[in-house]
Amino acid sequence: MTGMSSVSYNDDMENPPEHQTIRVWTRTLRKLRLVAALTGERMVAVLDRLVSDELRRVEREEREEQERGRADRP
Repeated sequence: MTGMSSVSYNDDMENPPEHQTIRVWTRTLRKLRLVAALTGERMVAVLDRLVSDELRRVEREEREEQERGRADRP
C-alpha cells in the first residue's frame, strides 16, 4: 500500500468545514503570532476577536454617518 495522504477533503458538502485557509502578509502573521503569544489566545481566536471589533466599529461609524445625513436634511 502506498503512503496515506494527510490532506482531508470536505466529503459532506452540506456541512462546510468550520475553518478556512486564508492568505495573510508575512508581517501580519508575525504580528498575529505575537498578539496570540502575549494574550495566551489561539491565533484564530485573536483574529476572530479583532475582526469582530473592527466590524462593530465600521457599523457604528456607518450608523453615525447615516444619522448625520438625516440631521442635515431640511
